[in-house]
Amino acid sequence: MGHYTTRTRRAETAADGDASNTLTVEGKDLIRPLPSDVGGSGGSVLERRLSDAASRAASLTAAKEKAAKAAADAHADAADARAMSWQRGELIGAGAFGRVYLGMNEQTGELMAVKQVRDT
Repeated sequence: MGHYTTRTRRAETAADGDASNTLTVEGKDLIRPLPSDVGGSGGSVLERRLSDAASRAASLTAAKEKAAKAAADAHADAADARAMSWQRGELIGAGAFGRVYLGMNEQTGELMAVKQVRDT
């Protein structure tokens, strides 16, 4: 079994002014930062990946907000479609939960039963 030591090149070459963060094990470079010109844009690979992840998260957030607004609009439209004006008629029944009246839809003239629930 060999003895492994890890150190950064920064510690080895601090006197030379080299600021790379290369991980070395027994004198072999294991992790080297890529040059800033890789991929055609400046910055490290980590910075570009973080930037890409942030823009993907922003677009997902915008898509979720758009979907939530569309769902809210659809719900409001459905509520408007269900709303109707009606007129209460005579009492036709009562029970433990409330009273039932004869009702008439004012737009169509259709008769219906309307239950008025008691507050508990």
